Order: sequence, then C-alpha cells, then structure tokens
Amino acid sequence: MLEFPRWKYVLVTLVLVIGLLFALPNLFGEDPALQVERKSRAPMDDFARQSIEELLHKQNVVIKRDYIDSGRLIVAFNDVASQLKARDTVDATLSDVDRSALGNASRAPSWMRKIGLKAMPLGLDLRGGLYLLYQVDLQGAVGQLLESYEQSFRRALIEAKLPFTDITTIGASGGGVSEIFPLPTYQQSANVPVSVNTGFVGRGVPDVAGDADPNTGYNVEVDGQAIVVGGTSAVAPLWSALIALLNQQLGKSVGFLNNSIYGALSTTGFNDIVSGNNGAYSAGPGWDACTGWGSPIGTALLSGLGGQAPGGS
Repeated sequence: MLEFPRWKYVLVTLVLVIGLLFALPNLFGEDPALQVERKSRAPMDDFARQSIEELLHKQNVVIKRDYIDSGRLIVAFNDVASQLKARDTVDATLSDVDRSALGNASRAPSWMRKIGLKAMPLGLDLRGGLYLLYQVDLQGAVGQLLESYEQSFRRALIEAKLPFTDITTIGASGGGVSEIFPLPTYQQSANVPVSVNTGFVGRGVPDVAGDADPNTGYNVEVDGQAIVVGGTSAVAPLWSALIALLNQQLGKSVGFLNNSIYGALSTTGFNDIVSGNNGAYSAGPGWDACTGWGSPIGTALLSGLGGQAPGGS
C-alpha cells in the first residue's frame, strides 16, 4: 500500500526527470570558443557564418564546430591557441562590422541547444562570462602623474602664500602603437609604424592633438588665484567642446569621426605638427604616433563636414 497518493509520486518523478534534463548539458564539458556578433546588432546569418569559416580556414585555423545562437556566431576550437589566433584574425579583418569576444562553448549535442537546454553558468569569470582587456598607455600615465604633482605644488604654494613665477614639468606627449589591437581599416593609409617594442602592426594613437602644455595651456582660477594648467584633463574637454560646437552648427551629431579624420579632413582640418618627439616616436608631416594629425582648425573641420561658420555667407 502506498504511503502517499499516487499523483505525488508522479509529480516527484516528473520534477526529477526535468531536473536531470536541464542538468545534462553540464555533463559534456566545454571547448574554448569565439563569439562574433554584428556591431549593427543585426543577427548573424549563414552567409556571414560561411565567410568567417573561409577566413579562418585561409589562416589555417581548425574549427571544431560552429553555430548561430541568439543572433551571434559561436565558433568552437580544440585549443586556446586556435581560439586566440581566430580572435586576432577576425579583429584584424572584420573589426569595422563585427565584434568578437572570447568565451566557452558547450559540447552538448545540437538537439539540446535547439530545445533551449544550455550549460548552467557558475558565476562571472568562472566560465568566461566576461572578458575585460586593458592596455595601459605608460607614457600617458606618467604624464598625468606629473601633471597632478604640478597642480598639487601650485595649490600648496598658493595656500602657503609663497610667491613663485611658474612651475615647469619636463615631459612629452603620449602616443604610440598598440601591441594588442590590430590596425583599423581607416588607418591603412596613415603610414602607422610598427610597435617599437614588438614590431606588431597595431592601432596607432593619438588620432588628433591639442595644447596640453601646462606652460601655454588654459587660464583658470584656483582659490582666487589665476594660474595656467594643461595636461590631458585640460585638452580632452577642449575637444569635447569643439565637437559640441560642430554638432550645434551642423544641426546633427557628427557621429563616428575617425573615417573623416583619416579621409578628407586630414589635409585641411588640422595644424600639422612636424617637430618634437615623445621618446619613442617623432612628429613629422602627416599623421604620426606623437601628435596624430595635429591640433584642430575648428572652421576647417566645420567646412569639411559640410557646415558653415556663424556669420558666413
């Protein structure tokens, strides 16, 4: 004789079966994988899938399997070396339209995936939930540190009411060539040099320049005292304000400017800086890894973008 009603046994059995079914994908393990999605957020299709397969095949990257999941292409590999090579290949070739991220792909059969069964995430980073890649501009960091020291000395002297003429920081501009991020399409004709450290053909910085010299920078008032400041924290707002004015005059957002900066605007929109260096790279005609295209000419940028300066005919 049953101790409980029959339906309770059926219910418990059903719950156990469903639980086991949902747990099954976790038993198959994972392979290193690459997730590829459209920057436009349009779903990946079979044509895009075949294109990436052919691209990786040409680079002798062996694909274990691939499939489209929630509009993203998941490409699985036998080892991490193939995964990293695939990532570099996709980023170097398709970075204008696609973005990629490292991850893991379950080895569970495709029929489980089709009915929505997936391996259970164990937590952020434990299963590759999120990858953050940072590259530090060491020269820029040192420059900002020196800048902060200079401002601290200025404030200390002002608060102590000690007279001084000026404080000079001996430094240089930032800039260089990435050892991680590949050369983007818009920089193909900019004659970006290879990295002086590794010889890698990477993303060149900066795109543009501005006056960041503390000695010829910007007049500000601190505790009632007029001083001149500079550095990245001063020139970045300068560019932000310039873009805001361009948007205002054009009546629309300029959007992603890099294609224009490295296109028609490169010859007319900037004061080319042709002398000086940052220790690793030297300034020269055209784009360089010291000052980019140079400092902006606001009216020329506005004209190049199809606008008209206030008061113009």
